[in-house]
Amino acid sequence: MIAHLENSGGEKCRSIKCFKDDMRIRERGQMEKKLSEMEYEEEGIVKKIGESLKDKIAGMGIREGKEIKMMTKQPIKGPVVVVVDRSNTSIGLGLADKIIVEVAK
Repeated sequence: MIAHLENSGGEKCRSIKCFKDDMRIRERGQMEKKLSEMEYEEEGIVKKIGESLKDKIAGMGIREGKEIKMMTKQPIKGPVVVVVDRSNTSIGLGLADKIIVEVAK
């Protein structure tokens, strides 16, 4: 029965916790999206970072729980520029795909 649950992104939840977490986010009027999917000037809080990236991007100030703001996206799979702690940081699109941000709807 649990295998049939889907979160708001259409992904299969493998546990009741996954489904309940998704429901709490929707009730607060917030949603999760990849950093690479954020719109210009959109702000959010970093919720999840791919395990292999945590050390790599920690030096850029990007950590779970930090506020982040999308500034620009470069065309044709170019880097994205974000603001973290009042500093502009550029990261590749591949890395931005592995960072989940909670944003207001």
